Amino acid sequence: MKTQIEIDPKLNKFLIKHKAKRKFMQNAKNDSFSESCVLHSIGEAFVWSETPEGHLFWKKLQSKFIK
Repeated sequence: MKTQIEIDPKLNKFLIKHKAKRKFMQNAKNDSFSESCVLHSIGEAFVWSETPEGHLFWKKLQSKFIK
């Protein structure tokens, strides 16, 4: 069974606004979720330092999302 990843509507809107949804989804799909899930935060999706964008990119985006 393929794991399905959904994004909370608020986070989805934020990622689209900041042109980061595709990057976010690519990294989330590379992570190994054992079951389907709904992501509510950038911080819960994947290990930032293991992405092509790097830790600092996601940290800055997460800080904007929290505000």
